[in-house]
Amino acid sequence: MLYPFPSAADLEGLIGRQIVAVVFLSSSIRFWLDGSGYIHIESAIEYIDETGQAHPSGVDRRGAATNLHQLLLHRISAIESEPSCLSVVFENGSRMRIFGNDGPYESGQICVEPWQGEIIF
Repeated sequence: MLYPFPSAADLEGLIGRQIVAVVFLSSSIRFWLDGSGYIHIESAIEYIDETGQAHPSGVDRRGAATNLHQLLLHRISAIESEPSCLSVVFENGSRMRIFGNDGPYESGQICVEPWQGEIIF
């Protein structure tokens, strides 16, 4: 990973926000937040639904990513940051786990508010 994941404290501004759109790009996935801001992923992710079932997804597995629409309009209730994984937890109990890329590449960016700039990881 080029940069470490940000701390949960650095991402407190995501708490209470909702994902309002999921956009699939050629080599990444972007989650647009209500109001403003986004989470841009260039690495593998895993969606864990409210029953605890895991659904691997990511830029390398486009077909598996179709279940990510289930994250829409659920409020973010917590952020958990580990050295190799960033978890976005939602009010309904589901979560999105973002994994770091191997090698010297960015895994993504998070923009909580445009005036704050991007947090690159």
